[in-house]
Amino acid sequence: MPAETIEGFPLSLEQKRLWSFRNKAAEQELISEAEFAIAGALERGLFEQALRRAIERHEICRSIYKSVPEIPEPLLILKENYDLQPSGKGRRLEQAPVFDWELKAASRNEHRLLLRFPAVSADLNSLQLLMEDLCVQYEHAVSGTRDESEPMQYLDYTQWQADLQESPEARVSHQFWRNLSSEQAGHVLPL
Repeated sequence: MPAETIEGFPLSLEQKRLWSFRNKAAEQELISEAEFAIAGALERGLFEQALRRAIERHEICRSIYKSVPEIPEPLLILKENYDLQPSGKGRRLEQAPVFDWELKAASRNEHRLLLRFPAVSADLNSLQLLMEDLCVQYEHAVSGTRDESEPMQYLDYTQWQADLQESPEARVSHQFWRNLSSEQAGHVLPL
């Protein structure tokens, strides 16, 4: 039987660190969650169109995590097909999209949007950036236009970070810190 070929991407340093906590904490504790207030009339169909477009624009929203026996951390794999329906209880890391959402109407002109991601996929800044893009995509949906700009992708950041860690400058820096004795590294603070 031929071996399965998996095309994926390595995790960033931050993702590896968070992934290491999975064995120490319940999965539901490693969640990034934000609730946003939306003022004004909101058309649900256009909102879902905008959300779908934001998901298409941000690869991390369509990413899943696949464990591979030979490596300690999973690979990040992009998915094209996903279920947009909110589950209300979070998603498994092997499902796309890995995030969950819930839109509640307080009144005709007041809504609350809850976005919930595994912490390994998004932090508060990521949630804010996604919400900003969702607002832009909603404006485009209302006006019948399409946003052709390209957002920065997390995978590009991860690759830049990996390249930086492998640079000659990084190797010199790592060697410096490894060779630094405890006497040189710290100072005793007066108590």
